[in-house]
Amino acid sequence: MRTLIAYGAYWYPWFMRRIAEKPVENTLLALRNLVGYALVAALFVTGVFLFRKPMEDPLEHTIHMLGGALSTDRLTALSNLQEFGTEKERWLPLVLERLHDEDVQVRRSAVDLLTTLQERAHLLEMMTLLNDKSDEVRRSVLNAVKALGESRDGEELIRVARDEEDPEMKVAFLATAFEVGNANAALPLVDIIAENGMFADDAYHALRAHVQFEFTRTEISKFTNWWKSNRNRIIWDKPTGMFIVQLGRERHG
Repeated sequence: MRTLIAYGAYWYPWFMRRIAEKPVENTLLALRNLVGYALVAALFVTGVFLFRKPMEDPLEHTIHMLGGALSTDRLTALSNLQEFGTEKERWLPLVLERLHDEDVQVRRSAVDLLTTLQERAHLLEMMTLLNDKSDEVRRSVLNAVKALGESRDGEELIRVARDEEDPEMKVAFLATAFEVGNANAALPLVDIIAENGMFADDAYHALRAHVQFEFTRTEISKFTNWWKSNRNRIIWDKPTGMFIVQLGRERHG
């Protein structure tokens, strides 16, 4: 146990004498502490550089999420991919795979993304989902056909409509086929109007919106006579989105 002896007015000489008694020991202690601090700092900095996780490329991260186990990750990835349009060749094949994802919303989002990107070359792959168990997915496919399709694409819609049990979806298939210029959808729509079912109005509006002929829903026979009598002269005018009668020209088909 150390006892502090009060030196009174002589405390300063005493203090200086104590320092002078062990100059080497004090210097070594200071150096040891300094070296210790330096080593700790060096180890810390080295650890940061050696063990830090490299920053992942944003696109690589998105692609990783697209193949993730969580459907929410896959949905997030699909919503972010438009930001990487210049590198589409890296991720487009993966989006096509998502057309057959187990999750309904992922399939729908994949179709919507391909539609937004105007991927006309992959429309047929999207149309394989016309028999999807989800109406949400099927309606997204119909939107894709409206945006990217042509008259010939309507044939598949008419074929699917023949076997469709849901009357609302049946009208939607035929209406879309007619909207992209497939004339073969006209008479099946007429039949639905004539049946006067729940979706007869939808069928009527689908017809009326794309023909250059005035008729009401109760005048469906009037439309049928006009359509049949002019069938060889009726053509699809793509710029206006209308079926018109082209005068002075016989058209067979």
